Amino acid sequence: TYSLCPSVAIMTNRVPSEIVLATANGDVATVRSWLESGGDANQELPDDLRDILAEEPYEEGLDGLRLLTVATAYDRGDLIRTLVAHGAEIEHECYFFGCEVTALYLAADLRILDAARALIESGADIISRGYNIMQSALLDLPLLRAMLIAGADYTVPIRNSSDEYVSPEAYARSRRDHYVRNIAVHDFVGKYGAALAMLEGTRLAGSYKGYVLAPYKELLRLRSLLARGRARIGPDAPEAVARLFGGRTDATTRGRARPPTRRHRPPPNRAAGVPDPVFWKVMEYWRLGDWRRPETAYL
Repeated sequence: TYSLCPSVAIMTNRVPSEIVLATANGDVATVRSWLESGGDANQELPDDLRDILAEEPYEEGLDGLRLLTVATAYDRGDLIRTLVAHGAEIEHECYFFGCEVTALYLAADLRILDAARALIESGADIISRGYNIMQSALLDLPLLRAMLIAGADYTVPIRNSSDEYVSPEAYARSRRDHYVRNIAVHDFVGKYGAALAMLEGTRLAGSYKGYVLAPYKELLRLRSLLARGRARIGPDAPEAVARLFGGRTDATTRGRARPPTRRHRPPPNRAAGVPDPVFWKVMEYWRLGDWRRPETAYL
């Protein structure tokens, strides 16, 4: 356990340097021990913060930090949850190049995806001083995914150029249509279009998870059709695909019939494809792997 006397930290009204460094390094056990010994998650940090973090990559332009901000800047999701659980003020505003911003705004601006997700899951407000962080996410699909995965409200209005408040979906549609007429920024058409598709799909499916798993469910239906003989696997299908969906092909005999033999016939009373649990695992790895890793997901 951490042995630093809590009274010393309280007397100096600053978080001990060791705890600041432990936060930057992601040392959850040390920080939790300090908090449980009476440490205050909302205490001010030492004046020599830059010297303490001299050997760590320190984001320039930051001032007025708290431990939660440090955990955010260093992408320490577990520490964010620990600090919030011990009373850290999730809407505390630090200074980022002179502007007052919350930890979530900082995570969104710096594209720190795991931290953004942890903050939203912990209850951070996506509105910062009247600015909807979702507006930035519409041009940054990994960030948008992270926010949707964490359960961010994708219906909170965004103020458009006419000072009207519209849904993020409507805002993305209007921005896409606007840039369709402006070839100079044509890449915005694709970005807003992709964000629009994601938001619209999420709304129609009822959740982002439902949107991501929609193709997965279609594949389940296909496997059911194959099992009931209402669909068939073509001769050019790869062996792995055929086995996964309940059939089998032979690369040496594609395109021509071959009489069944003892060697190539499935054993009696056993499906030719992989067992159902294996199919579920492969599908989950393919689809759920994307949904759990927004920084690498394709959809």
